[in-house]
Amino acid sequence: GTLVGGEIILDNPGLFSSFNPALASFGNGDFALTYQGQNGTTPFQNVVVVQRFNDGGGTVGVESVIADAGSNAFIEPAVTVLSNGTSVVTFTAAALDGSGNGVFQQRFAADGSTIGGFTQVNTITRGAQNDSSVAALTDGYVVVWTSNIGDDFSFSASSFGVYGQRFDLNGNAVGGEFLVNEFVDSNQTQADVVGLPAGGFAVPFSD
Repeated sequence: GTLVGGEIILDNPGLFSSFNPALASFGNGDFALTYQGQNGTTPFQNVVVVQRFNDGGGTVGVESVIADAGSNAFIEPAVTVLSNGTSVVTFTAAALDGSGNGVFQQRFAADGSTIGGFTQVNTITRGAQNDSSVAALTDGYVVVWTSNIGDDFSFSASSFGVYGQRFDLNGNAVGGEFLVNEFVDSNQTQADVVGLPAGGFAVPFSD
């Protein structure tokens, strides 16, 4: 619990405001930071910022800003570092999947440069998908999120459920989108996810 060094300001001073930070460790003392920021335009555009840092708080590689002219809301970022040294940031974006919010992802190389463009995580786009969490696995990663498509994929059950999707180390989907919660009455929200040593994962959520 002893402080090591002083407080370090990590966000981009050029942004109007910065909030909703998330961190992931590279294992060598470096860490990846992502956060939601407002870029000061009129109207405000919410963007997702990603930067790698060393253990002294110095930047490593380049800063990336994830944004799109088709959406003024890139929010709720989460990040994990994979076994091959790359990292994945997931986030919610408004008005890009044709039906409310959707969950998207952006992959990064070890130097912080982007690998391709951002891609959609959720297959089913009806309703709204929000509040994603991502965790590294031995052979890839898994993303979970809250969706109001109903617990039977048809809107006819409860309003909100927790869904997930696995990916390999190259960002390719493994299997299809799946429902996490077995109990379907009421709402299931605020999911988190952690990878387990044997290769599986665990998902806690609110019910």
